[in-house]
Amino acid sequence: MPETRQSRCILIALVGCLSFTSCQRAEQPGNGIIIGETVTVSSRHLTKDMIIDVYLPNGYSGKSGRYPILATCQSHFMHVSGITADLKPRGLKWEYHPFLDEDHGSIANKVIYHGLKFIFSNWTSVPAEIAGQGVQAIRAYATGLNKTFGYDIGISKSAMWRVVHSYRDQRRAADVIDLLKLSLEYEPNAEMTWLELGRAYEANNELDQTKTALETAYKKAVQNSSPHLGIFTDAVDKIHRKLNPE
Repeated sequence: MPETRQSRCILIALVGCLSFTSCQRAEQPGNGIIIGETVTVSSRHLTKDMIIDVYLPNGYSGKSGRYPILATCQSHFMHVSGITADLKPRGLKWEYHPFLDEDHGSIANKVIYHGLKFIFSNWTSVPAEIAGQGVQAIRAYATGLNKTFGYDIGISKSAMWRVVHSYRDQRRAADVIDLLKLSLEYEPNAEMTWLELGRAYEANNELDQTKTALETAYKKAVQNSSPHLGIFTDAVDKIHRKLNPE
């Protein structure tokens, strides 16, 4: 669908099973959103014309700013997927999952779960080809995610840890250290990350940096009221004994 005035077109496909399965015309919403126009799209995939309602924020016509819009189709989701295949909206990422064992009463939670999982799939994992190129490539990937999501989202902690473990298995000590430092840029108070950074320095025989990282880990653990404070105490004691043997 082309952009309407200066708006950015957003097709809400993930909630399709809630609204698109009805063949009735959409009701006029009462929450400040109005039907701005109705568009007829000729679909070669479906070999028929489809009607799409475009909802706009109230007061849209009198303003020149950028607004999101909501487009809904007066048909079921297979028709929506056909229209999407025809229009190929720029930047649209979507997928289709039939939940044949669900009905209108039970589908909502499943749609929300799978929808959010799909939306954040690039955030919860780092592609192997990106990880293989090293930490600078991961940093660039994170910057791209920030642009995609519109704020400084970075990369999820679980995704970071998976790559850290992969680098350890490959004996890429420098990359392990750099990736843990990158993770701390997003979560500077994460005591476990500081602890792992200290261990990574120690494995690389950088003992002064080990001491600094482990002492910082201990301070963060105290600050965060960690229930595992003994782990941090032991780590600091061991590096002190290693640096100052009796």
